[in-house]
Amino acid sequence: MSDQSESDEAIREEAKQAASESTEALSEVVRALTLRALTERQLDRESIRRAVTLVTEGLSEGFKNQSGDVEPKLKAALNGVDEALKKSAQAAKLAAEETLGQAKEFVEEDLKSVINDLSSVEGIFIDAINKVGQKSGELTGAVLKRLAEHFNNSGTSAGNEAKEAAAQIQQQLANLMKEGAAVANHTGRKLSEQIAQVASGILSGMAEAINPQEKK
Repeated sequence: MSDQSESDEAIREEAKQAASESTEALSEVVRALTLRALTERQLDRESIRRAVTLVTEGLSEGFKNQSGDVEPKLKAALNGVDEALKKSAQAAKLAAEETLGQAKEFVEEDLKSVINDLSSVEGIFIDAINKVGQKSGELTGAVLKRLAEHFNNSGTSAGNEAKEAAAQIQQQLANLMKEGAAVANHTGRKLSEQIAQVASGILSGMAEAINPQEKK
């Protein structure tokens, strides 16, 4: 088993164990776990999808044998995932500001991919909940489906933050074009990759500030 596979399994198992926490503690515990899952990979669309799926799968497994109404606890747990994703959007916004502020040339489609990725954060979150719900037991699956509908109807903190970040990058792209930055056919290293790497570092700092015990 690869190091990444072992790490993924550890995240899933910790999420499963987190289901035994009190409703009051769940959001914070799951937020910290999701932040850790996000910081263990480069911050891009597929990594976000993977981190959210791992945590949600673990939660589903942890709640499947619990008696009584698990919806309040599962909602609290998913709110923790939402808050972690909000932090990731904030990190992306700061990373874009830093990276694009130094850019001398850019590929327009490359930056548009960053904007599209940010715009899809809420959808990734809701889609992951739905897909895990489809694979879960009848009761837990039904709860996940209802919560996915809830987030879809009411919106998410992560989605709002990500849309702000996308709008900021869109404005920065317009500014780059207005200021005459070179529109390159290619660059040695895509700005989107630079932004993702910088964002990962910023998010790690945020996670350590929130949960200093996680610092290695």
